[in-house]
Amino acid sequence: MAIDLTDLERALISGGDDRIALDATTGLNMYGYAASPRGQDLAFGSSTGSSISLGAFAALQTTWASVAAVGTGEAAYRLYAAGMASARERLVRAVGIVDEADVIFAASGTDVHLIATLIYAGLDARPLTTIAVPSSETGSGVGLATAAKHFSKQLAGGGKAEKGASLTAADRSESISIPVRDAAGFLRPEAQVADDIDREIAAATAAGGRALLIITDVSKTGLIVPGLATALALKEKWGVDLELLVDACQWRLAPETLRAYLARGLAVAVTGSKFLAGPIFSGALLVPRVAASRFKRIELPAAAADYSSRADWPDGWDARNALPERANFGLMLRWQAALTELERFTGLHGLKIAAIKLRFAEGAQARLKRDAAFEPLNSRRIDRSALGLSLNYDVVETIFPFLQRHAGRYLSAEQSAAVYRRLAAEAADHVAVRLGQPVAAGTRDGVKVSALRLCLSAPLVVAAASGTPAVDKLVADAMTALDRTAVAIAEIAEASIAVAAAG
Repeated sequence: MAIDLTDLERALISGGDDRIALDATTGLNMYGYAASPRGQDLAFGSSTGSSISLGAFAALQTTWASVAAVGTGEAAYRLYAAGMASARERLVRAVGIVDEADVIFAASGTDVHLIATLIYAGLDARPLTTIAVPSSETGSGVGLATAAKHFSKQLAGGGKAEKGASLTAADRSESISIPVRDAAGFLRPEAQVADDIDREIAAATAAGGRALLIITDVSKTGLIVPGLATALALKEKWGVDLELLVDACQWRLAPETLRAYLARGLAVAVTGSKFLAGPIFSGALLVPRVAASRFKRIELPAAAADYSSRADWPDGWDARNALPERANFGLMLRWQAALTELERFTGLHGLKIAAIKLRFAEGAQARLKRDAAFEPLNSRRIDRSALGLSLNYDVVETIFPFLQRHAGRYLSAEQSAAVYRRLAAEAADHVAVRLGQPVAAGTRDGVKVSALRLCLSAPLVVAAASGTPAVDKLVADAMTALDRTAVAIAEIAEASIAVAAAG
């Protein structure tokens, strides 16, 4: 039986690639999320995605009425351009960067990486080598996007492409990933990671090229990689042969941190669909005004028109000239929903945010350490001291990755996926538990393992800000989610043991 969607829900899943499409039977996308609010869920999966909140969905109704009435053609584009200009203004005001950054919108975080790669590639005729963390710490399509290749068959602009094909035949961009964990999933020493990056930069320049190093703040498992001190030291060493880009697509950083990156001339990639918990697929590249003059004269290849609209770019950028006047109302609506969450979150005092985050972190860490069903994945503290900032609430962890165990054995990656699916299933007698999708975490005792992730999001913090009972409820809900996870781990593991015994 086909799923029944409202027109607004159809719009919310438009203007992206095949990752955002809903299964015709379940009504869920590949991440397990629907286009409608799921306010009853135990929603601790924001490192992967979230369902649109009831409040954000309600806030879109007026906008949707205007979109539904405008039809198509020039009038639709004018409405879209006005909507994206409004979103741009709301974003910079919410985080206090009104005069500090230009904003380029894109359909997803992966699209942002592609657009950033095209911008940096256009700065210099020399071929560009992008150096980043593996997909297990970022997005599955980022490796292709940062090599200026199509990362999906279905494109945000509505066209189709061969996945893995270069956007332009003459392009010589490439992408290299540097492992940050060893074969068992433990973190490699920072010095080793730094040496690997340094060798790749040297190889790129020796071949007549240059490099772009992506600093991930923070990764799928809550890391800043490479460390900021490492990245800044490499920039000092290599000068014009090395560019730096900050991947903050999880948006787990405070406005003060964002402003510090921009003040250093670093562009920052963000999305509204992770910590902010807006609907999946809303990306933006924040380009510091102090460096924007370098980029404004960049010309994009013709294939960029499959990913971007003229209104997605700020005034004064030559790149706009190669792009169509095309409305992507799905992107506009998704960003408006995310901005609703951002404005609510940034309206809180930083000390209140810090207190809530600390209470949640203490509860999550204690439970994961003492429960035999869980093993916290090796991590390190969040360190942005190289930016010269005072401590802020964004140094408190909000992603808690963990391996799963039963009867002294690790669950396999396949079993972790089964636990994730079982928890996310909706039923009449219980609500769904949303955790971050399992991410590959190496091999333990001969078994390939994955980490699930308990995550805090901006809407959860906002809901807890009303007082101590609300904070208590947030922590209690997290413990309930972990209770249910422990049960699912035992059930999946015991079922596998029974199958093996029967065989």
